[in-house]
Parts: sequence; structure tokens; C-alpha cells
Amino acid sequence: MDLSSINWLLLPASLKAAAIQLFRGMLLFLLLAVDVLTNYRIRVKQGAVT
Repeated sequence: MDLSSINWLLLPASLKAAAIQLFRGMLLFLLLAVDVLTNYRIRVKQGAVT
């Protein structure tokens, strides 16, 4: 067990819940961004001015 795991075990429960909720929010945002970018491909043409 490394030092970061030990520090994680010593955190209060509310802070652990907040960290997990933050991670889940970032994961949701990433999945939504990937979904949008795969449905609406943004193509950049060389030399085109937008």
C-alpha cells in the first residue's frame, strides 16, 4: 500500500464523497463531449477562413 492510499483512508467521509462526485461529474462531461464531437464532426480545412 503506497502513501497516497493511506492518505485517502484518513480523509473524512464528506471529503471522499465530494471527490467521488467531482470525478463522476468530470466523467459525465467527458462522455457528453465525446458524444457531441462524434455526432457533429468539426472539420478544419487548410487555408479556410471561418
